[in-house]
Amino acid sequence: DSDETMRVSVRKTLFAISSAALLPFAWHCVRGIPALVARRQELRPDYPYPQWSDLYILGVAVLFFVPMRYLLTRTVFYHLAHWILPGVAEKREWTTKIREDRVERWATVCFKFLYFVGITAFGMHLLKPTEWFPPELGGSGSTDRMFDEFPYDSVTPFMKEYYLIGVAYHTQSLVFHVVGPHRNDFAEMVLHHLCAIFLALFSYFCNFHRIGSLVLFVHDAADVAGYAVKASVDTKYTKMTLVIYACLLFVWAYTRFYVFPFLIIAKIGPGLEYVQAKWADSHPELVVPYNWKFFEGMLYILLVLHVYWYALFLYMGYMYSRTGVTKDLQQKAVGEKYPCSQDAKNNKIGNKLSSNSSNNSMGQKKKQQPNKSGNADRLRQRHHINGTTNDNTQSK
Repeated sequence: DSDETMRVSVRKTLFAISSAALLPFAWHCVRGIPALVARRQELRPDYPYPQWSDLYILGVAVLFFVPMRYLLTRTVFYHLAHWILPGVAEKREWTTKIREDRVERWATVCFKFLYFVGITAFGMHLLKPTEWFPPELGGSGSTDRMFDEFPYDSVTPFMKEYYLIGVAYHTQSLVFHVVGPHRNDFAEMVLHHLCAIFLALFSYFCNFHRIGSLVLFVHDAADVAGYAVKASVDTKYTKMTLVIYACLLFVWAYTRFYVFPFLIIAKIGPGLEYVQAKWADSHPELVVPYNWKFFEGMLYILLVLHVYWYALFLYMGYMYSRTGVTKDLQQKAVGEKYPCSQDAKNNKIGNKLSSNSSNNSMGQKKKQQPNKSGNADRLRQRHHINGTTNDNTQSK
């Protein structure tokens, strides 16, 4: 327990330091955005450039997500979790408190799974016809086209809503994450939400809509499989969990280790060179290389988090092969322990011993039954002999 507490404490400290270290760099980017936006609007007053007033969509979406999440996780998904998840008697390592924690977690996971299914479908419908949505994701364009018209990209219908709904989701998720129970993934998820919110808002107001929409879509699509596994891991349907787990490993490896770094991040450098050459003679102030580099660095931070989480996924599969127990190591309940292989063997031995003892007791009962009947027969015979003797005595 002390070793586990120490590891969690060290991990929280490292992620807290990482988050704090990003603040001065983020501030350096943010403070120059108003002037940059104003200059771009001045050159193209007819262009529908992102406005600060657009943030009302973010506010409305947050006000929708917060009560909707609270209602669904406290009613429909909560009662469904009590029906689907096994009881304490079936999960030997669970206590009543841990099971209640898993019920609440399962309800939250279902809400998140529902969101990612919906937002992924919306993103596919929105981005598939565009010229920068690559065939690797189901489109017919190329990520080389992400910066063709920057910073005055052609307007894509509902792009503003798609962007700000994603920001709203991560905002409400961060709020619930901070005020809710602090699990062992608290620090890394805070860093993840902060990166996601900053990157989305930063790319929105800098008009990085094309690359930003691809980043959102790639992450949303992978999270569908991720939360499907989280929803099934605590159930008794082990085979279904293993199938979804295999899909998760493939989807994450494909979207976050191939598409994300090689088809999206790798295009930022050439894109910056193209845009700088395009505006070098007329308006070089429209391009701020520092913003591009910081944006790229933040994406690499997300990539490092992906590697960390993928390693956790692989370790979960390894532990299942050792123990035969499916368990989410990323979000453990307070006081919950992951059973080691020896614990699993002991549980199996305990089950066999209890089974043998019950069989022995049943056998003893069966053996006792003929003894009782045999004693009754001997008593009847003795009574019969005594009765015969008395009759003979009377006759004499």
